[in-house]
Amino acid sequence: MPDVFLSMGRKERRQHAEDKYCGTVHCPIHRVCTTCRAKDDFEKEIAKNFKDDCIVIRGIGLAADPELHLFRANHDYLHWPSTAAAAKQAYEQARIKNPFKEIDIVQLHDCFTITELLSYEDLGLCRKGEAKDLVHSGVFELGSELTVNTDGGLKSFGHPVGASGIRMIYEIYKQMQGKAEPRRLKKIPEVGLAHNIGGAPFVAVVILHNRI
Repeated sequence: MPDVFLSMGRKERRQHAEDKYCGTVHCPIHRVCTTCRAKDDFEKEIAKNFKDDCIVIRGIGLAADPELHLFRANHDYLHWPSTAAAAKQAYEQARIKNPFKEIDIVQLHDCFTITELLSYEDLGLCRKGEAKDLVHSGVFELGSELTVNTDGGLKSFGHPVGASGIRMIYEIYKQMQGKAEPRRLKKIPEVGLAHNIGGAPFVAVVILHNRI
């Protein structure tokens, strides 16, 4: 498993290196460094009055664990139920059936390397146990089939607690406008997902789309 963490750490640092203004935060584990939702035509017309390249929110999922999960005797340390619940809400609103195929860019809450690995599965981007193989295959790399954390993620870009979620959404917003220099994706993404965790945990998942 440490080799998987190492692969993810390298990915984040490579993507972080595209931006000379970012700071760097390393998180050791096993000694490895590792707008408003447009829901109808009226709101869409309002958005067009502000900008011709506006980005709309297609879905918002919010879930809160009823208790500190670490205190549960049967707690599964390889699963975040609140992430899965929030993702389900957002996908239903955005009418997304196959997240891996329908989403182009993901800003994922990787406060720890293991959290990134587990979140791939809890967000439905792959089946349980498949995340490590996808990491090794490079499928989440910058410009690959599903780019994750174009800015290097929380461990490389930084984690301003309370502001990380907004920054994730802003990163997708700029990528969808084709203005996220110097790490702009060659192919402008159409559908993006921002995933943020905090609290006991409380999880928010937001789906953005660059077409009205």
